[in-house]
Amino acid sequence: MASVPYPAFWFGENLIQVSHYIKDAPYKHLRLIASGLIHDWNWLLSDNLDSAQTIGATVWGLGIVVCVVVLGGGVYFAVQGFREYSWKIE
Repeated sequence: MASVPYPAFWFGENLIQVSHYIKDAPYKHLRLIASGLIHDWNWLLSDNLDSAQTIGATVWGLGIVVCVVVLGGGVYFAVQGFREYSWKIE
């Protein structure tokens, strides 16, 4: 259970990064990996590009919440592990 914070924080950080890509859907300013590719979020939101900013901001907020909760959980697990270890020493 103590290793859960690592991939969970990575997930939250990924949400933050994806939010920038979502917000760019109407403008397509971000560079794609190769030429000839489509902007996924522009295609997914093609009928509703006006909501790209709202969706991007929501995903960004969710990513921040996940990262903060995971950091708190990581500190909790670290303290619990330290307490259990210190009991075993005495």
